[in-house]
Amino acid sequence: MASRLNFYPSIGLPFTGYPTCYVDGLREPPWVYSVSNITNEINNRLAVDTPISISTELSAGTAKLNQTNSAINYSTNVSSESVIASNNLKLIAFVTESAINHSAPNGLQIHNHIVRDIVPDENGIAVDLSNANNLLQVFEGSIDVTLTNELANHSMVFVVQDFGTGEVYQAVEANFDQYLDTEDEITGSPADFSLDNVYPNPFNPVTNISFSIKDNSPISLEVYSLSGKKIATIVDNEMFQQGNHTAQWNAAGHPSGTYFFKLSSANGIKIKKAILLK
Repeated sequence: MASRLNFYPSIGLPFTGYPTCYVDGLREPPWVYSVSNITNEINNRLAVDTPISISTELSAGTAKLNQTNSAINYSTNVSSESVIASNNLKLIAFVTESAINHSAPNGLQIHNHIVRDIVPDENGIAVDLSNANNLLQVFEGSIDVTLTNELANHSMVFVVQDFGTGEVYQAVEANFDQYLDTEDEITGSPADFSLDNVYPNPFNPVTNISFSIKDNSPISLEVYSLSGKKIATIVDNEMFQQGNHTAQWNAAGHPSGTYFFKLSSANGIKIKKAILLK
């Protein structure tokens, strides 16, 4: 953690003492600590549109609670609506714990989002969104855990940050508690807005894409190659009713390989992978 604390001094925004606050990785000196200043900075950042979207899925197969040396896998998708010229973009994930009972000097007893680990490490993973033909990237990995009920208070926060300026472009949180149930099995609870399945998978040349819509809203469903290039639009900002739906894609004319289906709506972005075998 010390190396991460040293990150901010390295870009000219030092921790000059406590309390010190950064909003989306930014702190413009001189900066006087006050609740009103923090509120203003948060509101200013909320008004800034970001072209970057992040979606992530966690999975743990059929592992049992209390099983040691287990792993939770993550698949995180980073996409952008436009080119970002920065060469310093990184994806970094923080494993956090909440509901920690500890008497602090400021009088707080319960503490949330305490960082327990950094994945893969404090240096992050390079994200290149400088090429218009490569605006979707997929990152996969796993972390070792002991699957106990204490994981209900843990989550992973994935962040895309410019390591040159410190600016955070986007973040998303995935909670571990969705994998813990009363039967001591790892489960995934269905979401109201979800890209449910791609079947058959592998496929040749036609596959079906099932998805669920939370509210009546326009959606888009696009296909990307492994390199991140958009190669097809199945649904283009069309209005869909709340409920379950299925679309179809015919990959005739496309080579064998890995493809990604990106579902977008006002409720977020979901991405699934499929393999075309000819």
